[in-house]
Amino acid sequence: KDILFYIPNVVVAALIIIIAALVADVVERAVRGSVEAAGYRGSLVGIVARMSAEKNYPLFLRVVSKARESIAGLRAIAFGDGPLRRDIEEEARQLGLDGTLTLLGKVSNVHELLPALDVFLLTSNYEGLSNAIMEAQSSGAPAVVTGVGGNAEIVLDGRTGFVVPADDVALFTRRVVEILADPDLRS
Repeated sequence: KDILFYIPNVVVAALIIIIAALVADVVERAVRGSVEAAGYRGSLVGIVARMSAEKNYPLFLRVVSKARESIAGLRAIAFGDGPLRRDIEEEARQLGLDGTLTLLGKVSNVHELLPALDVFLLTSNYEGLSNAIMEAQSSGAPAVVTGVGGNAEIVLDGRTGFVVPADDVALFTRRVVEILADPDLRS
């Protein structure tokens, strides 16, 4: 005799939500865990941006390189992909960021991974109203961003992060290091 089971759609939907939450947790742990598995227990900074000229990845790379001088074991992660990926990879190699920087590429659930960051960076030359900043702030990560477009409307300078002039590597780096060195600024 055949046995048939009826599973209401609401049960299936609940199971899908539970599975998605578990997968997101595993991925977030993998991001943080891959860093910690290598014996690293330090600061993690990151960017969410398309790898294109307007996002100014060279500034991001220079800031990470300079911040490493003050923050031992600093790690960086980049969520995004685009036409300049090979150029960014090459510049990262030239700056000696192998082992410091992980380029994850395009990630569909970035909002679930952002809580792993200690500081969110956005180095854009121009910007509208950045969804990436809003996602980072909703995850609790303080932000250091360039003062372009609507960035200063989202990041309250000195309260929820810092807004710095575009291409000011020294000030951008100083603000990142300041947040990483002060637990009160990260909360």
